Amino acid sequence: LPNGRHGPLVSYVRECTRPTDRILADWFAPELPFFTGRGFAGGMLLFLRDHWSSSDNVELILERLHQQPVPVVFLRAGDTLLRGRFPAVWQYLQRNYRVAVRESHPSDERAEAYLILVDQRRAAVGVSSIKGLPCFR
Repeated sequence: LPNGRHGPLVSYVRECTRPTDRILADWFAPELPFFTGRGFAGGMLLFLRDHWSSSDNVELILERLHQQPVPVVFLRAGDTLLRGRFPAVWQYLQRNYRVAVRESHPSDERAEAYLILVDQRRAAVGVSSIKGLPCFR
């Protein structure tokens, strides 16, 4: 498992999601799907400027998000990429997810804070040993 700033995220996903669940992150973090063994949600390894932001691609992303179990989403706090370039995805997240925690990286003051969103349509079945976040196993 990785150390550093993504280590706790990996530990949380491994502890509190099913192997068949998917995760969504809005930054380039290939280590999350790799070390968690979870697929990336919506077919999106990352969201990058205008790449894949056409209406056809966004429709496909949303279709996949509807079909896939995605209990956890990681977003950079204050980032406006999804809101500005992928507004339909942003609205989907706003309707279906809630912020479970806003986290900064205590080991790196320069690193961006991030949000952990959880699917409010899926009942939690426990609490994580990591920051008391909800578990969805």
